Amino acid sequence: MLEDIVYIQQKDGNWLNINCYEAFDGFTKSYYTVNPYTWEEVSSGKWLPPSKYNICVGAIGSIKEILRRHGVTPPTIMDYPPELSPWLYRDLSKSTLGEIFSKLQKEEFKEPLFVKPYEDHKLFNGSLLTAFRDFIPLAGIDTKTPVWVSTKLNFLTEWRVFILRKQILDARSYKGDPFITPSKTIVEMMIGAYKYAPVGYGLDVGVLPTGETVLIEVNDGFSLGNYGMGSLKYSQMLAARWEEMVVQ
Repeated sequence: MLEDIVYIQQKDGNWLNINCYEAFDGFTKSYYTVNPYTWEEVSSGKWLPPSKYNICVGAIGSIKEILRRHGVTPPTIMDYPPELSPWLYRDLSKSTLGEIFSKLQKEEFKEPLFVKPYEDHKLFNGSLLTAFRDFIPLAGIDTKTPVWVSTKLNFLTEWRVFILRKQILDARSYKGDPFITPSKTIVEMMIGAYKYAPVGYGLDVGVLPTGETVLIEVNDGFSLGNYGMGSLKYSQMLAARWEEMVVQ
């Protein structure tokens, strides 16, 4: 059902990032025709792929805008699916930057807190807040911005496990000791429990000093870093997730 022309985001004549390059490499090897586009073309309304069945690769904001303009409701990104809460191993709640700011001023926190955007994932990077000064880089952001708030965990290693059609496609270490590996059994339990999972996604998992494999977060497969996974596998995941989104 998908067409054999793929559009991949560029900036200043180069692929937007290494993920876009890997997508270009994978789709080219799979005999797709690859054409570039830019955010400026999308945001100005001057450009749109001819069909929603043309796979598009790029930043989350770009992909969501392209989907909307083709009449497709962008997926809701679920960082912490309720089905996977048994593997969080930490307190997690929704708040706003203003509420967190107020508590920092009053020194109500007894331990560091990790804060990340609830909806707009590109608004700022996840931040560890231990004191009022840690809030300074976030000062220009609307205090009503909803955020996820969790207690801090210390991971010996962090891995991204790529899932395609409920099967492990690949796994890549991206932080910490690469010689410490997560439990495959626990990862497979997470996959089995994630009832409403997209066809392709990434499970970020970590290993605690006590040995438990825990969930860090989930990343939707339509726009996620490949962390060195082969370009062919990466393009397969992108294609499968795009088809799932547009064939409704």
